[in-house]
Order: sequence, then C-alpha cells, then structure tokens
Amino acid sequence: MQEEKREENGVASSGGEPVPTGHDRSEGGDEPASENPTPQSDDQARPAGDAHDDRTGSDSETTDSDQEDVEEDSPVVAREEYDKLATENKELKNDHLRALADVENIRKRSERERQEATRFGATRLARDLLTVHDNLKRALASASDEQRETTGAIMEGVELTLRELLSAFGRHGIKPVEPERGDAFDPNLHQAMFEAPDKEVPAGKILHVMTEGFTIHERLLRPAQVGISSGQPLSTENVEGAGNEVSVGESST
Repeated sequence: MQEEKREENGVASSGGEPVPTGHDRSEGGDEPASENPTPQSDDQARPAGDAHDDRTGSDSETTDSDQEDVEEDSPVVAREEYDKLATENKELKNDHLRALADVENIRKRSERERQEATRFGATRLARDLLTVHDNLKRALASASDEQRETTGAIMEGVELTLRELLSAFGRHGIKPVEPERGDAFDPNLHQAMFEAPDKEVPAGKILHVMTEGFTIHERLLRPAQVGISSGQPLSTENVEGAGNEVSVGESST
C-alpha cells in the first residue's frame, strides 16, 4: 500500500530519490505557495523585447535631435575652422618668406664681405709701400747727368726696381693718380697743400704737384698732394689803391 501511495504522489525521480509534494512541504514546516500572486506593474509585466524597443526608440530620437543640432551648427563651425587655418597658413607663409629673405641677405652680405676682404685686404701693406715708391722716384729725380754717367748701373737698377714695384701695384689693382699742371682740382682725389697766385694758371686749378696719389680698386688709397692757383696776382697799382683806401678809412675814424 505504501508503494502505491508514493507512485500516486509522484515521489519517484530519475535518480531514485523521493520528490516532496505540496503536502510533504507543508509537513516539513515550509509555507505553502500563495494562491494569489503579487500583481506586477506594466513595465514589469511587459516583455523584455518591448522594453528594449522603447529604449531604442528614445535613443534614436535623442540621436536624431543631436544630429539635427550638429547639422545646423556644422556650416558655422566649418567656416570658423577654415578661417582659422587660413590665417595660420598665411602667417606661416610670411614667416617662411622672411626666413628665406634673411638667409639671402646674409648670403649676399657674406659674399660682399669676402670680396672686399680679397680686394682690400692688402690696403695697409700697400700704403706702407708707397713711401718706398716715393723714395725711389726722388732718387731718380735728384740724380744729375754726371751721376748717371758715373753710376749708370746703379741708376738703371733703381729704375728697374721702381718699374717692378709699379708692376706689382698694377697686379693688385693699385693705380697712381698723376694730376698735371692746369688740371681741375678734385677734392675726391687731390689734397690742397697751399694756394699761390699765378699768371698762367686760372684760379682753382692745380699749380704744382708735390706727391702722386694712388687708388686701390677705385678706392682712394692716398690723395695726390698739390698746390692750387689763386688766379692773377695783384698789380702794383691795385696794391697802392687798396692801401690808400685803408689809410683813408683809418683817418676818417
């Protein structure tokens, strides 16, 4: 009888252990399940798929609204960004051009300084050698005909030395400035040492050449020292007349 009762209550299981029924649970002290379950809310009672659809719909609405705001603001933002990039590009281009101009100016200045150093580097040495030229020329000018006959070989050696010195000057761009009597006075090439009257030479013209001048590559190395004519000298009558005018003026005072 007991075995039949167990079969009726469904106590047999696949593992062979008894499965307690509702009556057995009550006997074991557990409370029976309530016949009236707790009512669920609409959200809880709604299936999970419907809730997911609602969230998806709300998210899509938010995304659409944000996209509309971006689409409304995007032309303005793009224009501002374009203007900013264009300004930066213009500034960078100007800086690049200035840098290129500075490099070109430095290159030209360096080239000019190099050329000037090459052309005028021997200026001080050449200026010191001018005294040697002057002394050799004075020695030849002071020699008389007898001395030339007596010391012909020596005088010839001096002439050859002077000629070689002038040839060396020419190879380095050093040229003499040789004004003549009656030439116009040039303050860029000549230095006036004195002024004297002369009947033949007009006023302001070169009367006498004391020392030759020199230039190095068209730059003045030493000016030629000359005397300047003041024009016609005063006659005796003019001098007496000037003296009488002065004496009359003194007596009147």
